[in-house]
Amino acid sequence: MEIPNLEERIKYYFGTKLHKFYCKELNCEYYIDNTFEPIIEQNHYTGKVAYKLGIYDTLRNYSGYDSNLIETEIKKYLNDNYGIKIRNLAINFDYSPRQVKQEFFKYLNLI
Repeated sequence: MEIPNLEERIKYYFGTKLHKFYCKELNCEYYIDNTFEPIIEQNHYTGKVAYKLGIYDTLRNYSGYDSNLIETEIKKYLNDNYGIKIRNLAINFDYSPRQVKQEFFKYLNLI
């Protein structure tokens, strides 16, 4: 069995069809997967782009890729696939995923 390279792993974790959701209350754009899990947070107050912590942990700790290479490849992937230009990339959301899900469900009129 062939081990996936870094680009394939990034594509697996970030997908190709995340749903974009703008949360006016938080002034952030979120990219949410099909299980309603926020994967990417683009904060318009701070200019920071963050992604789900577990992705970094998996790429760095279990795959052994260099952190600078991971950051470079993630920036390139997000720009190429979602048009997100990144100056400051982080691995922690400013708002909790639970809070984001709640706002998303309100937006969908589910709560």
